[in-house]
Amino acid sequence: MGVKMAQGIFYARSTNGVPKDIITWHDKLPIRIFIHSQENEDTSRTVLSITTQLVGEKPLKPSEEEKSLRLKLAKLGAVAIDESLNSAQMRKTAFGLLLEQHSLLISSEMQKSNNFKSQEISLVSQIKSRTNPNIQIVLLDTPEEMANLGGSASDVILIAKIYSTIYTSGSTKVAKRTADALRVDLETVRTAVRIARRNKWLTSLGHGKSGGLLTKEGEKKFREANGPYRVQKLLDLDFDKKVK
Repeated sequence: MGVKMAQGIFYARSTNGVPKDIITWHDKLPIRIFIHSQENEDTSRTVLSITTQLVGEKPLKPSEEEKSLRLKLAKLGAVAIDESLNSAQMRKTAFGLLLEQHSLLISSEMQKSNNFKSQEISLVSQIKSRTNPNIQIVLLDTPEEMANLGGSASDVILIAKIYSTIYTSGSTKVAKRTADALRVDLETVRTAVRIARRNKWLTSLGHGKSGGLLTKEGEKKFREANGPYRVQKLLDLDFDKKVK
């Protein structure tokens, strides 16, 4: 016999005293799933939302406080609608893609925050001029060397950082602008971007689309590879102080 799924139900009553907003919860560990439905005037029920929560392998049951808050949120977001959520709609929803978009939006918002704003503006203003005397010619790994070194190539994350910065500035031809800024060939940039995405350091906007942002892992790798210091030397920026 399989392990019995833990589950439960809680609800809010209408003015007539009958259950109106009903929420059931179902544990498929380590995930807990909440399903909210609402009674219609003809006594049929419409499923309005399905949410998931990571709860681990030994979760507690929903507390009374959590039940109350979930019911309040359910009533707040409820709208009159004829159709109900169903299995066909759920199958069409690309949840993996949504998680990627979630990460992308967070990275984009972090780039706009005060912690990064002054650094990005300074970096972009330096990059936008190929003839800027502050730009130094640097010897970076070749595409072949990057491919051989893979995740250990510190130049990969340096190029990926500048690539993502140029992308957030709204520039077009991101790879070419990155190559111009670093005075390297286009294939070097493309190889670095490919490796950075493979290592989940740089987000992807989809097959064949340019652009991307450093992920949390990418920012960590950038610092581990002494990236702030290298960018400071490359573009004559006090990079580290502005990022902290």
